[in-house]
Amino acid sequence: MNAQILEAIEESELNRSAQIQAALAANQRIKYSLSLLQVAVAAAEHPEQPPTIPQAEHSAGGVDGQAVDRLIRQTRREQG
Repeated sequence: MNAQILEAIEESELNRSAQIQAALAANQRIKYSLSLLQVAVAAAEHPEQPPTIPQAEHSAGGVDGQAVDRLIRQTRREQG
């Protein structure tokens, strides 16, 4: 019985740890996405200035950096 309890505790602790890691990774992806939106807005508002794109975070966000760069550089405001 004690072995089963210990096994259940360890299992739940490992599961909790994995859930925390997954939540932290999701948080990083959300922050990255919001950063990209901010850069896109700035690029649309000031197309004469080159956008500052967070290059180091591309891999953390799990996205194709070149595609994101092109998308942000092509961002334009519609109707002022």
